[in-house]
Amino acid sequence: SAFVLGGNRLIADGQLLERVNVATPQLLNSKVVLNRLKEMAEGTADNELPSCNLLLRRGLGHRYPDVRSAEDHWLVARLLLQHSSAGAILQDVLYSDYTLTGKVTSDCLSKQLHSAARRSLFAAASTWSQADGPERSFLGQGQEGVVSRIGATVEKRFYPGVLGQDRVNWMQHHLPSSGGAVVAPTWFGSGSNWACTYPWEPSEPADVILIEEAQEFLRWCLSAGVVCSNVKRTNFRRVEGRLKYIDIGNSIVPMDIDVFMDAAARLYAISELALPDDELLRRKRGPDALADDNELPGYGEFYAQTLEDWAASNWRVSSTRSEEPASFTAANVTLMIKACSMNAEHLSEQVRHIVRQLRQPRRFAETILAIDAFQGPFLRQHAEGNLNLLLQQADELRSAGLIDRVLVAPLDAEAIREVNERWFGVASSASHNARGVPVAPQLWAFEQVATRYVLQCDIDVLICRNDHAHDYLADMLAACDPQDVLGVAFNIPHEAAAGWRPYDAPPGEYVPEVRCGLLDLSRLHASRPWHNQEVAGALELSWYRSLQQ
Repeated sequence: SAFVLGGNRLIADGQLLERVNVATPQLLNSKVVLNRLKEMAEGTADNELPSCNLLLRRGLGHRYPDVRSAEDHWLVARLLLQHSSAGAILQDVLYSDYTLTGKVTSDCLSKQLHSAARRSLFAAASTWSQADGPERSFLGQGQEGVVSRIGATVEKRFYPGVLGQDRVNWMQHHLPSSGGAVVAPTWFGSGSNWACTYPWEPSEPADVILIEEAQEFLRWCLSAGVVCSNVKRTNFRRVEGRLKYIDIGNSIVPMDIDVFMDAAARLYAISELALPDDELLRRKRGPDALADDNELPGYGEFYAQTLEDWAASNWRVSSTRSEEPASFTAANVTLMIKACSMNAEHLSEQVRHIVRQLRQPRRFAETILAIDAFQGPFLRQHAEGNLNLLLQQADELRSAGLIDRVLVAPLDAEAIREVNERWFGVASSASHNARGVPVAPQLWAFEQVATRYVLQCDIDVLICRNDHAHDYLADMLAACDPQDVLGVAFNIPHEAAAGWRPYDAPPGEYVPEVRCGLLDLSRLHASRPWHNQEVAGALELSWYRSLQQ
């Protein structure tokens, strides 16, 4: 069983009462539980739920909610109403002695929290019972409401009293109708009873959040003048490769620097530091919060860079064309990272490094991992090939949203021959050249790209950018603009005092950049076929040396 519930004896003023709170199998019946919660809300229950006698199996992820009273009843009610088939009731076991006049209970009674908490719980549980049915599917619930999918629509139904008209009016005015980093709701209701809907769209869990995604989301909050304060992975979804915050409700507040700093620290902790969602749950807020933030390694630099990038994007507005905002998608450029089975051990780290370095300030139309499935022997072999491990990591990277597509080059002779015929006019089934350089796998991968340009790089490149706001991709596209240019290399580092040096080479020695460079695929296709030939069962030239000819 996932959970076990027993009974308890009752003590008042130090005396053991004859009345006991027995856990009965009827508690696995939702109608019985709702009736008990109703009596608790009305103050007429002989016994409350035996919630102090709960045993949970380790690792399930169920936690007590952050409420001031009845947190044990909230958890047990959820288990009984939503996971009853996974529970067991021990009717003959009295697990504990519960003191009715204990300090916590007495404090809650004196502050009128006791009855208010039970009324809120009954209202919430009544809403849970309506969240699943023939025309709707239950998605989840929290401390403010329950979320269901109804066809092509997602509905969040708030518990009575959670939202008021003023809060709804504010969110209607400040949350964008489309295109933002928060889902755009349509509101229904009045007074203290509210629901909202928004279109359902395909999405993936945000189990892994990149630091660049975290900064982009925070910059959006600064621009929108709002703070999304309930930061945890389950409150984000990844839609078309971008983070969206889905916790519509009281967690979205007007911009407040203390709350924003707190949200930024939480987002940094779960992205860059990969800490659990609950690690900073009870973290203090306010003017003293920064002292705690400095205990998060690198947070100060992260926060400062986020503010600087946001400020810089606003400063640039007056000097750039209106159709080129500071952060946008390069719709005509694909990022392609090339790997083979030798790269299995360090694939994840390298893909993360490359994507983090290159995805700012423009996002690519698509990020592709192109895999050469060739098993060896390899040119300059540095490790044993492990194609299965490579493919496993590639799938994990795609699921995490770091890459959009994984391409595995075909190994069959006919497919390779067709590639070589298209590019060289040579009916050869050799996938590599005589030195072991991959030819057909990379050309085949280029054919799968939907955009005009591809920024292609080897998996083992190391990239260091001093200014992530600098639009390096715009510079490369501009350099590609002349009609006689087929590709442009990525900049290499120079000493700061070296100054600008023009690139020059003898005629015929302008070799296409293969390690990391931008290619105009339209012009490459138009320039085919290139000179090459088969020698002793292998192609004579690599594709880039063939293009050089």
